[in-house]
Amino acid sequence: MSTPLPTYNDQRTVDDIRNFVKRKKDGGVSRAELEAGLFGPRRNGKGKTLAEHMFGRDVPNATAVCRKYIDDFLPHPLEALRSLNKGAAFPDIEEALRLAAMNICGLDELARTMVIEECFHKLRELGINAPGRLVSAAFESSSGSESTDTGHSLTPEDPEPWPEVVDGVELLKEIKDTIQRYVVLTGSTSSPQAWFIVFTTIVFLVVNL
Repeated sequence: MSTPLPTYNDQRTVDDIRNFVKRKKDGGVSRAELEAGLFGPRRNGKGKTLAEHMFGRDVPNATAVCRKYIDDFLPHPLEALRSLNKGAAFPDIEEALRLAAMNICGLDELARTMVIEECFHKLRELGINAPGRLVSAAFESSSGSESTDTGHSLTPEDPEPWPEVVDGVELLKEIKDTIQRYVVLTGSTSSPQAWFIVFTTIVFLVVNL
């Protein structure tokens, strides 16, 4: 959502900032690249960012103005999703996810991962029962960076609930047998491993309710 534009005596310089950001956007520069260029450290810049160096003399809060126009022309990938509240209609959620997937291009791996993580938690807040599936469908269809060379997804899907009551003893035995099939362990070492898997899964589910 756009923030109000501060008023300065030298409006021409504020317009210069607007035109500068728009030119970069029209030239195909991504939000992440523009932010890194304007707000990152500069060589021989005496501690100033490029935004402060270019516009700081005439615009006291040049950084804030630059960020305002970046938000206008290059909105955050999750801006539409962030604006939704619990109970939002599915078409609105779908549109917000499609916009996020389109606007994620150009982000580095860390920024992309942060967007996906926030997206996952926001979908839970909206009451979506299987956010992992929607996240996978939205982002992996727009880019292959979340997939391995074999085509398998790196984003885990939400498991389907088992249709029958689960026998805890039998479950632990199957987990133990699976561990022993792939890992060489001595004695009863696999039993604590099986319990650890069960307990950590329970903690994860409780924390993410």
